[in-house]
Amino acid sequence: MPRPDVFDLMKRSLATIAAEAPEADAALRRAVGALRTRFVTEGRTRLFHLTAAGLALDETAQQADVEIGFDRAIVLDLAEGRLTLEDALIADRLHAKGEIAAVTRLHEALMIYLEGLLRAPGASALYEEYCET
Repeated sequence: MPRPDVFDLMKRSLATIAAEAPEADAALRRAVGALRTRFVTEGRTRLFHLTAAGLALDETAQQADVEIGFDRAIVLDLAEGRLTLEDALIADRLHAKGEIAAVTRLHEALMIYLEGLLRAPGASALYEEYCET
């Protein structure tokens, strides 16, 4: 069985937050605004941005305001509460590049995303599925 895809987890979790925690979804949309974020993990890249239909992930190589690099282990450590975003950055396990204002907005958006996951009942099933392998 192939390893669950973190980008699929992100797409599905964003849809779950939108459906089950609309306040967190609205806060996330406000925090993200026009910010374009490039996520780089395990040799793959996706651009995250706000569209008329909502928050989107795509494979385009368009210019980003901020880039964040991570791996599967950091996703699991953050989700399990073994590590904070701040500690991950300090320990150089999570890499962020961009102007300080953009990185600050990304940090705010990630905190809202994580809180939204806590508020969305369906998020735990998505996480368990991600952890199965």
